[in-house]
Amino acid sequence: SIPETNNHSQEEQAMKIPDLSYLLTLSRTAGNIIVDDFRRVRASTLKSNGTPLTATDERINELVLSYLAHDFPDVSVIAEEGSREVKDAEYAVFCDPLDGTVPFVRGIPMSTFVITMVRDGQPILAVIRNPHDGQTWYAERSRGAYLDRNRIRVSQHGKLKGSGVGLAWIASSRYNFPAICAKLSESGVHWMNYCSMAILGGFVASGTMEATLMPTKNFWETAAMQLIVEEAGGMATDVHGDKLSYVAGQPINGHVISNGYVHEELLKLVKSCQ
Repeated sequence: SIPETNNHSQEEQAMKIPDLSYLLTLSRTAGNIIVDDFRRVRASTLKSNGTPLTATDERINELVLSYLAHDFPDVSVIAEEGSREVKDAEYAVFCDPLDGTVPFVRGIPMSTFVITMVRDGQPILAVIRNPHDGQTWYAERSRGAYLDRNRIRVSQHGKLKGSGVGLAWIASSRYNFPAICAKLSESGVHWMNYCSMAILGGFVASGTMEATLMPTKNFWETAAMQLIVEEAGGMATDVHGDKLSYVAGQPINGHVISNGYVHEELLKLVKSCQ
């Protein structure tokens, strides 16, 4: 069971939109597919951006599209492997069906299913599920963040030195990745790359890491990470320190997501590595 999540306004209830319970149920279904397929052959092809694509990505993506089209036809769905946009939709669901495809195809159990509902450019519901360990991070705007049934809070570590920072990088970034890694090491940071962006957001929200950063243009994982970490008491901005906003078809300027205490110090470090 989960905390009650029926605090939608009368207007929202009348519109028939997904609630947190619905997204959690969907995440369990998707998670079961990930675990089942992980035990089998994990063949992949390469997408135009050089990243791998598996039948699991496509299968879960289609599942999300079909479920939401049937249950909530007025809600847009923007997913990594295919979308269903509804003209003038007030609500949108963002989904990464398999975040961490690289470790998945290599037989490393470090992948997540990520889903977020957004209104007016801001996330209001979010779920990150790690089916390999059975972990589920989730949040509803103004109602706190949870890992499974337990309320979670970010760490109170106040300095970059001694922090745990998760990195996920892309080759096209205008930031110098080796330089950032070197400066983090010089600052006494324990930095790690799990090749699954969303799980890093869960770790920050749970207080086991202090921050995560990536100059991504895509928002499938970032929107969920932002809400869950903010509801756990943390902070999220783009890599310039500006407010994050999510509009279908418009890229974001990466993210720095942290416990809040190390945020400004980390932004300065990233800026120095342009």
